[in-house]
Amino acid sequence: MKYILEFKDHSQVSGIENSLGILGDLGTGSKFGEQTEYFKRLLEEAASQGIDAYVFTDFDLNSVTAWVLEGGQWVRAQRALPKIVYDRSFRRKGRGTKASNTRALTKCGCVPINSAEFRKIALDKYLMYRVLLEESLGEMKLPSTEKYSKAGLMQFIETNGSCVIKPRFGSGGRGIIKVDKVNDGYRVSYKDYSTVCIKENLIRIIDQTREKMNTLGRAHIMQKCIDLPTYEGRAFDVRVIYQRGSNGEPKRTGMAARVAAPNRITANLHQGGGRETLSRVLGSVFGQDINGPIAESIRRAARNVFDKLNESHGSIGEIGIDFLIDRNGNVHLIEVNSVPGRNLFHVLPSIRETAIRRPIEYAKHMLSQANEKSRNSGF
Repeated sequence: MKYILEFKDHSQVSGIENSLGILGDLGTGSKFGEQTEYFKRLLEEAASQGIDAYVFTDFDLNSVTAWVLEGGQWVRAQRALPKIVYDRSFRRKGRGTKASNTRALTKCGCVPINSAEFRKIALDKYLMYRVLLEESLGEMKLPSTEKYSKAGLMQFIETNGSCVIKPRFGSGGRGIIKVDKVNDGYRVSYKDYSTVCIKENLIRIIDQTREKMNTLGRAHIMQKCIDLPTYEGRAFDVRVIYQRGSNGEPKRTGMAARVAAPNRITANLHQGGGRETLSRVLGSVFGQDINGPIAESIRRAARNVFDKLNESHGSIGEIGIDFLIDRNGNVHLIEVNSVPGRNLFHVLPSIRETAIRRPIEYAKHMLSQANEKSRNSGF
């Protein structure tokens, strides 16, 4: 079985190293794109905790294309496969293989921070929706979601009044279109633009919009819109991060609000959104503090999602969970992320530092467990 072979001769490097490998994607403007600085921080934190860590971008059955920091510069090295893998790649599958990177590395003997099965459903918005439909979610609500089709769109809008069309795979709020039924037709909105059309032109306008956003060939989903309040006239959502730490127990690292840029339909930071503390948003919109009923509902919902998915789809070491709050204060789950960013927590610096530190602490815990297991097995 062959994955990615970059080396003509890798016979000198084989097996599994007692190390942490951070799997990423090569960028254009910087070494690993928007994650470059985060990867630097991870390696610095790993070094401070005595962990041998490196970033890698490609791998085969025996070795990896590794990158380490020397004098503040990224230096390429040939290394064996790591024992622990922190998959921060946005590729669903490895090049040249039908298996995901996480699944392929697991088969090679590496241990992932997030299981391959969890990664699979977290990268597929429709699959995640179908999985969560089978779970007992308590008070938390789940917006109706279907695969996008031209034949099904009109019925979905007639049933729900409005909908959001988004790529089935992908992140960062890219490629999202909102369709609202209005008196004189349909309003199609994307980014900070909108246009109104009649029923006969709706599909054509959506196709043109998808083409402008370079998503015409991608699979999409339709999701029911929630009647939302605004914060200072702008849309907002809530991100919660759960992580395992030094003892392997799951902990809620933090939660904060993402606030949309003026006239934008999504609050993602990649689409110009801003950051705000959840306490300030809840106080302004609902007159509640961070210990009020809405915040407590978000906490319960996030832990419920973590527990359900961890039980049914393999061990989860890190998860980002996104919620909307409707005008009545009800909490709606809109997305689950297996590769959550930390930039939102610039508004809470101590939380951001914790979010960077915990994957390293958990990796250290996992290495210790793996070594203990090897000793008990007589190896």
